[in-house]
Amino acid sequence: MRVDVTVGVPEPDKVDKDAVAAALPFGDVRVTVVKGGLDDKGMGGAEDITLAAVAVKAWLDTAGHGFVLSDS
Repeated sequence: MRVDVTVGVPEPDKVDKDAVAAALPFGDVRVTVVKGGLDDKGMGGAEDITLAAVAVKAWLDTAGHGFVLSDS
């Protein structure tokens, strides 16, 4: 199985891609990090948050597995 993960964060160079890949239990995992997400400064202090936007795509090779796609 192939798994592609795209992570959007305000500071892409701070993301540990190996740690992201290790969090997925199966597959050949490829992690791409891009600028995105959101920094919300709130009112300062404990209310500050950083949001990451993450997309995960997975492909499973079903050749030879007997799976059949139905037209119905």
